[in-house]
Amino acid sequence: MRDFRLKNCGRVFCSILLAGISVSAPAIARAQMTNMPAKAKVGRSSLTTAYEPCASGSATTQTVWPIPVPACAATRSDPICGFGEGAGGAGAGKFTASLSANGNLKLSVTATHLGRDCEGHLLCATAAVRTTTDQCDAPPCTTVDIPDAIAASPTACCQVTVGVCRIKTSINQESFGTLAPGERTGIEILGCGLRRTTGPSHPLPPSKSFVCGLLAP
Repeated sequence: MRDFRLKNCGRVFCSILLAGISVSAPAIARAQMTNMPAKAKVGRSSLTTAYEPCASGSATTQTVWPIPVPACAATRSDPICGFGEGAGGAGAGKFTASLSANGNLKLSVTATHLGRDCEGHLLCATAAVRTTTDQCDAPPCTTVDIPDAIAASPTACCQVTVGVCRIKTSINQESFGTLAPGERTGIEILGCGLRRTTGPSHPLPPSKSFVCGLLAP
């Protein structure tokens, strides 16, 4: 499985197991992960506008679900930075995670035709993850969820210029040794996207500005 497309990872838990690091290593006489795919090297998702969750509301849906579902008035998570306005919407974005043979998890994020209010702001790649790994004292083990981690490095952020944001970075560059050779780590991507991290005249969004997801139709 070379290409597993994430679906609506901004609001619905989606998983991609980035596994099978092919690096020579001495045999390890301890339990290791067994229920893993042969390959799961790439995850891709489109980016869409992030909206705040609805705990309970007075509105209801009409045709989205087979039965009416409680709903709230739509509130953008980041009212400042969004896609450019226009007939049909001109903006687009893509979030890609890929695993190289040496265990380097590379992230590539592109967003284009962003709104004028985004110009000059810093947008940083963010992801919520859960990992199951051989790298623990009693393998395998599953970590606690890491919610919307933002890498504090210039390579993990972009400054919006002429409505464009481009990011290329990797986990090993941000967190040395996160993926070590010779052992396997499954990474579930619970959510991903971009978050505006600059103000100061504009309040920072409570969560992501753009999320991994889909737009219908």
